[in-house]
Amino acid sequence: MTMQILIITEQWGRLDITEQVSSWNFDSREGVGWGTASATLDGPLIEQWPFLEHQAEDALEFFSDEAVWRGKLSGAELDETGALTLLAEGAGLRLRDVGVWRSFSDASVQWWTPDGEAPAGFEADNNNRVYVGADGEGFVNGAEYAMVYPETGVDLGADIARLLATVLFEIITGDWIAELRQADGTVLWTTSTSMAQAYQLFLDTPTGGTFKLGDGDGIETGALAYNASAATIETALRSAYSDAGITVVSDVDFLITFPTGHAGAFQITDDALTYATTGEAACTQQAVDGVELDLTVADTGLVLALRKDGDGDGAAYVRLTEVVVQTLADATNSQVAEEILSDAGFAASEVTESGLLTNRAVWQKESRLQALEEMAQLGDGTSSWLFCVYETPQFGPWTEEATWELRREDLSRWKVSWRRDAVRNAVRARLSDGWLSEWLEDADSIARWGRREEVLELQDTTQAEALRRDDVAQLTALG
Repeated sequence: MTMQILIITEQWGRLDITEQVSSWNFDSREGVGWGTASATLDGPLIEQWPFLEHQAEDALEFFSDEAVWRGKLSGAELDETGALTLLAEGAGLRLRDVGVWRSFSDASVQWWTPDGEAPAGFEADNNNRVYVGADGEGFVNGAEYAMVYPETGVDLGADIARLLATVLFEIITGDWIAELRQADGTVLWTTSTSMAQAYQLFLDTPTGGTFKLGDGDGIETGALAYNASAATIETALRSAYSDAGITVVSDVDFLITFPTGHAGAFQITDDALTYATTGEAACTQQAVDGVELDLTVADTGLVLALRKDGDGDGAAYVRLTEVVVQTLADATNSQVAEEILSDAGFAASEVTESGLLTNRAVWQKESRLQALEEMAQLGDGTSSWLFCVYETPQFGPWTEEATWELRREDLSRWKVSWRRDAVRNAVRARLSDGWLSEWLEDADSIARWGRREEVLELQDTTQAEALRRDDVAQLTALG
């Protein structure tokens, strides 16, 4: 095999260094593509010093009828004999340098947080759901509490495009309004009508006596016989609650449904039932299905709010489950990969459409390479795929073509070297409360080395001190 070795520099253009090279190696790597390479040039010491200079786009290329390896210079070592070793890395490895600050699709609830301190009578949490509830006396009209998305310090990277969720809204007593809205106030969904509340009434086969049903707070049926029919119980409840929509269905037990809520603390308020031996009646609330929402969004944030409608006492809650917040609606893992590659400056790519929708594609500072590898592991839902960068990025099923590596080693007694992996030229600070500083950047260093990011995780300090440390870290790491 005839191998031609070239360097392409801003200062000298395209140079053929094949005859000067005494040893060389390059490799390809799973999940990366072209990995690292080196070429050692022998020559007079004085002639090698200029090669220690470089620019961010300077490259090393191995050519044999076609390009078999290409990458950008990443380091150089010059020893006392005049042996100069040039180091390079493929474009895939450069994807380690910059983080992904993007939530394409978030199926967790961890970034939903209570909107400040809860007013009296309200509560909210994100314990495996997004929840806002209220139970108390003396609420004023318009009293409200909410959960907001995303929490402080999260960088979504784009406006929210879509919200998928199942919502359950129950009014126990009083009048309430549940609302989903954008951060700018645009209402996406709202209702003042409770969803159904259902209860199972189990009498445990009594032989005599009576019982009463109600909310324990003023609403109560008359005495019902131990053997009352479903129709009799239904009539009594409709009269006591002034609600003609209440239904009672008899099976082994009785299923009682309040179609628009307002059941209060529904219970057996008086139990005078008798049994041949022993028995115990019980009334338990049953789970009901929520309503599935699919909302179009065009803003940077979301709000789930519960608001009192009119002065007075009351109790209600609104809850979201199966929540997915998307900035890239209907995103497949391959479409997410395309977005990341586009942000990295790859205009053309060989990305195979997977058809696999992804509900979880969230990164906050993790590298582009890590994000792409995670998407490749999902594959098409059946088997994992391969991500790699050769002439162009490739994201698709595993290829059957072999990768290969050639290597020769060279030892030196002393070296003058540079390493771009020690450089950081875009720095930001993050505090434990989620606050993020703006990026501090050095344009000259970025032009020379390419953009290389670092996020400083700082504890127990002020924002001003964090910015000062940010500055110091950038000055220390710049090349």
